[in-house]
Amino acid sequence: MPHWLVIASISIPSAALAQERQQDALYLTGEGTAGPSVSGEGVAAEWLHWVSSRTSVTLSGASTSVGDLWWTYGTVGAHTRRAHVIWVGRMSLGSGRGLERGFAYARYVGSVTVPIVRGFYAESEGQYVRLADAATTVFKIGGLYAGSRGVTVQMAYYVGLSGFVHAQSLSARGGFSAGRFGAFGGVTGTTQSVPQIDLPAIDLWTYHSRESFVGASMMTGRSQLIGAVQVVPQPGGRLYRMVATWRLPLGSPGTLQRESLR
Repeated sequence: MPHWLVIASISIPSAALAQERQQDALYLTGEGTAGPSVSGEGVAAEWLHWVSSRTSVTLSGASTSVGDLWWTYGTVGAHTRRAHVIWVGRMSLGSGRGLERGFAYARYVGSVTVPIVRGFYAESEGQYVRLADAATTVFKIGGLYAGSRGVTVQMAYYVGLSGFVHAQSLSARGGFSAGRFGAFGGVTGTTQSVPQIDLPAIDLWTYHSRESFVGASMMTGRSQLIGAVQVVPQPGGRLYRMVATWRLPLGSPGTLQRESLR
């Protein structure tokens, strides 16, 4: 999963599928993780700039700790819509330290979203992460419905491959907005019987075979506050991750440019 966790899974598709030029924004995020065998925290700042109604770029920096690992990294990303197909790519590079020595951190994500019929899209995504001499690769294929009145529904099938986990899972998530308020949530479950283990940091940070989450957003003036709580089952109990994001619009709203996605 992306560093933004469940927030990104709802907010990014909605913005990418919008039919008008969006406003530049600064996202400030803080999070904390607590569980029976691991805990941590993180902060991040991301700048989203819309080059046009079809293309945006992002630049961000973040610092994260999970268990005995701590790392800092920068991210560059881009989203564009060409011939009604949406392409998204992100690359993160950084470094960190464990108990014994330092290590390099790298994460690459690419996705393609293709329209099927009005409001329905097919999605595919690949993700590769290397952290502290361990690597995880995640493949995703699924569908997205972006309806009227801010309704978004996603279904996806995941395959996660690493030295610790080889799991397949299904996820369902959705969200809606009404006026200045919004809500979202979802659940992920495995498609086969797998033993519960205390996952290492890399798998907790990139891929969860079992999880559930709920969240809400609220507009405060021109800004937006977003909060979410994620729950990941562990053998000794539950791991909880709390995420809070403050979205600050930059500049004046761009001129609306209506474009058909059909």
